[in-house]
Amino acid sequence: MGNKNEKKTCFILSRLYIFIWLLSLMLGFSACTAPITEPSIESDTNSAAGNSPIQQPYPPPEQQLVEEQLQPSYPGPNAPPVLATALPTIVPPPTCDIRPPIEIAMSYEEAPATFPAFSEPIIVATNDVGFSIAEWLPDNRRLLVSEGDGAFGVISTLDVTTGEMVEFAQRRDISNQPIWLDEAQGVMFVEATVEGWDLRFSNGQNVTTLANQLASVSLAKEPFSERVATVFSLKPGALMTVNATGQTESVTSIELNQENQTCTIKRR
Repeated sequence: MGNKNEKKTCFILSRLYIFIWLLSLMLGFSACTAPITEPSIESDTNSAAGNSPIQQPYPPPEQQLVEEQLQPSYPGPNAPPVLATALPTIVPPPTCDIRPPIEIAMSYEEAPATFPAFSEPIIVATNDVGFSIAEWLPDNRRLLVSEGDGAFGVISTLDVTTGEMVEFAQRRDISNQPIWLDEAQGVMFVEATVEGWDLRFSNGQNVTTLANQLASVSLAKEPFSERVATVFSLKPGALMTVNATGQTESVTSIELNQENQTCTIKRR
């Protein structure tokens, strides 16, 4: 009998324990899911008057940001005047010229050309048979000229400012031009003789024969020396250079092959 009462008591206590556990579990769940009430702001006026405080919830941050953006930016009636900022001047882009290039080129105004003003021509020398100008001398005042009628000629210098003419040599006139040697202050020229063509030099006082029987009347001055190149007959086909003193130097030799009709040029 005593065992049955003990079992019944244990059963009732276990049921009561389960009921209390379920009740506490439900209360805890309801507390977790209940909405959280934010702290309220009490009105100073209501507190002073003894009225019950009125809770004013804070607006969400998103709503506050939207309200600040929607507030008008216009100044109030008592606000100082706002000065307007001047807008920058907009420069229009350049217009494209789509005309043909030739039309554009013809539309440009040609700038007036500035030409030197020349004085009236002055006669500085006269000659019945005419002049042949060989070259302009380095002093920028004199010309090396040849006077002749085809049979006889005179080689002279002509001062273009004073008209003074200085004779350097006389020769049987041929078509080639004399060459001025500035360091020697004289002229080198070719003169026709009975035996052939002679190469001569004159400083205005003495005439010196440098070579006889030339193979050609052509003369060419080397750019950076006082030597003159020509072709000598003493060495057939040989191109030589010679100075005012008659010193010669071989430059090239030309070998002609009559059978094969070929030409070989050799440089010394």
